[in-house]
Amino acid sequence: MENVFVPIDDLVFAPINAIKEADIELSNGILKQIATFSEREDGIEEIPVMKLKNIKFLYERAKSDQEGEKIETMGLTVPAASIVPLSALQICHSAVKFRVEMKTESGKDGSFDLLGKPAAGQQRKTDFLPKMSFHIKTESAPLPEGVARLIDVLDINQIPSVEEKTYVDTDGIPQKNQELYAARSKAASAVRRLEAMIEKLDQNLEAKNLEFQSSLSEEIRDKLSLRIAELSGRREKYAALKESWKEALLRAEIKILEEHVHDEP
Repeated sequence: MENVFVPIDDLVFAPINAIKEADIELSNGILKQIATFSEREDGIEEIPVMKLKNIKFLYERAKSDQEGEKIETMGLTVPAASIVPLSALQICHSAVKFRVEMKTESGKDGSFDLLGKPAAGQQRKTDFLPKMSFHIKTESAPLPEGVARLIDVLDINQIPSVEEKTYVDTDGIPQKNQELYAARSKAASAVRRLEAMIEKLDQNLEAKNLEFQSSLSEEIRDKLSLRIAELSGRREKYAALKESWKEALLRAEIKILEEHVHDEP
């Protein structure tokens, strides 16, 4: 490109405009990067809907509890955007550092324009031309608040779930009748859940009864009576279910013991 004199405003603002455009492009890079981990869904909404792409991981873990010894195959589904670093590169500082030669040029209306062009790389001792320099420094800036909140939500929802259970003995050898051990596991889990629900209902009933005894308003006492009756009915229902599951658990444990007796020499 021919090295010619141009208006000094164009010469100075050219790198500034270039920095501005580069900063915009770097900022848009975050959105472009998130888009690569998403699939756009067609819809009638004016706001674009992006569905994040997920990756599923499987791993095994040994566990010992009231259900016995078992090896669980765990599944963890995570959005790709939550495990890949997002670049938040921004131009944080810039300085003009290039040298120019200056001259003036008169216009037809008698005005004067200040012109300049890049000077040579080597400087003579007698060279007293004004000098400017150009330098750009970049660094990784904090993620925008919107992206940070998105990542927080994705992290919170990354909870492993059990895909498959293999019941084993204390030596880690799979048990023969997996269905029987699974039935015992299901019954034991149901009993624990129902016990927890009954405990919560008992606490709620105790609080409602105290509130009923301390209340002076007849209208409030009537409402509390209905609520206490409802809670008591639910407790009786859950208590009956618990006894039913305890019987199922007992039957499964007896069958497991019978199997061990038959297997012994």
